[in-house]
Amino acid sequence: MFSKYAEVSDSIYRIFFKYTHQVQPVSCDEAYLEFVAEVDGVELANRLRAEIFGATGCRSSAGVGNSMLLARLAAKKAKPDGCFQVSADRASAFVKPLPVSELPGVGYKVHRRLEALGLHCCGDICAAPKQLLQKEFGPKIGAQLLGFCHGEDTRPLALWGPPKSLAAEITWGVRFEAQQFDLVNEFVSNLATEVLERMKKANVQGSHVTIKV
Repeated sequence: MFSKYAEVSDSIYRIFFKYTHQVQPVSCDEAYLEFVAEVDGVELANRLRAEIFGATGCRSSAGVGNSMLLARLAAKKAKPDGCFQVSADRASAFVKPLPVSELPGVGYKVHRRLEALGLHCCGDICAAPKQLLQKEFGPKIGAQLLGFCHGEDTRPLALWGPPKSLAAEITWGVRFEAQQFDLVNEFVSNLATEVLERMKKANVQGSHVTIKV
């Protein structure tokens, strides 16, 4: 089953990189893609969706916006099988009615603190003093929350670069009886062989090895 996930994910990312190398992965089937401002975002997104469906049989949703924030919120609006765009001139009006839990970085704890301050939707945060937000959440996060609620996001993509490390791990239920050194050696040897095969596929060479037991 997992091999099928990997096969579909590989197909999807090949399509992404066919259109642009400005790709920030989010998960096995989700990513941010960046294009020049002159392209028709909706037309391009629908071409991508059609190609993904043709290659994998999977339906997909796309959000179009001039920032990661707007693209993410638009994608939620587009689900389960559509495309939605939030233009820059509509950004503030689109974001303000949304619940604060829709914002990136607002998990359970931050959400509870915002609710305790009486800040339930993004419009509430827009009306709150910046000093209050920065006192409660710190200068950086407070300013970012306020910017998000106005539909503003200046974060650049974190592009997919070469891996800094390569590993193989087993994290479930491996147990050996005392003195079973042959089995331990065989297990470690097989794991090392797996790492070697992954390094060959990635065409990389290691400078040091770390073993965790």
